[in-house]
Order: sequence, then C-alpha cells, then structure tokens
Amino acid sequence: MAIGKEAMRARTFASTLEESAIVERVARIVSSVRGEKPNYARLVAELEQAVPFDIFGVVLLRHDRQAVRVTICRREGDNWSISNHQHPLVGSKLEQMLKEPELAVMNYPEGLDGPPALSGDVLSGSHQIHSTLIAPLVVEDRLLGTCELGSTIPNIYANKTLQ
Repeated sequence: MAIGKEAMRARTFASTLEESAIVERVARIVSSVRGEKPNYARLVAELEQAVPFDIFGVVLLRHDRQAVRVTICRREGDNWSISNHQHPLVGSKLEQMLKEPELAVMNYPEGLDGPPALSGDVLSGSHQIHSTLIAPLVVEDRLLGTCELGSTIPNIYANKTLQ
C-alpha cells in the first residue's frame, strides 16, 4: 500500500510542476507582448513551446461593442503569418462568451466545420482542425475577448493540466 501512495504522490507532484511551468511560461509570454502593437509572431513562437497548436488567434471586442477584431496566426513553413480582420459581434463566438464566459474545448473528428458562433471567430473555415480550445480573456469582471487555439491533432486539449 505504501508503494501505491508514493507513486500517487510522485504523479501529483510531477503534474503540479508541469502545470506550474506552463502557467509561468504563458504569464511571461503574455507580459512580454503587452502594449499598443503586440508582436503576435513573437507571442506564437514562444507560446508554441508550451502549448500545442497549428492556428492561434486573439479576438477582442471593438471599443463600440458592435464588432470584433480578429488576429489570426498561421504557420507558413518555418514562420508565422499574421492576418487581421473585423466582423460584426452578432453571430460571433465572442457574443456567446459575453453571455457565458467559460472555457470551451471541442473535438471535430471529421474536421472543423461551422460558422464563427459555433467553431470560433479565429478558427472558423479551418477544416483541417480537429481539436479546439477557446478561452475567455477576462480582466477583473470584464470579458475583453477570447484566445483561440486549433490543432490538427484530435483530442489534444482534453488534458486537464493543459486546460
């Protein structure tokens, strides 16, 4: 029985260390790109060492609350390409998150399909994606936007430590 308890303690300790390392790295990354013009290429280059993804994006509520600003980062060879666009708040995933800001982890065995309200403002139209994670970006009690990750690897975001 003592061996079982020791093994459980070791797993818990390793899991806690792993979780702590991910949180620390993400906090360092986010704090390094604050400012008026964040360097998303740098952000994704750092973040991909801590969290797996093929597409990364940030969706922010526009100042007038009528639209969303979307930044999409996609890998092109060894580099990341960054594109920006806006679309109406109505019919967006962010509109849903404003009502209920909760982490959303989804799997798409046949590949991602659906409008932004279902699949994400960044991820919509990326049919090669099989797993998504959409996290609300909250400061105090205000939802500012979402962070969206997409991977071609099924169930990659099912890990509770990663969530």
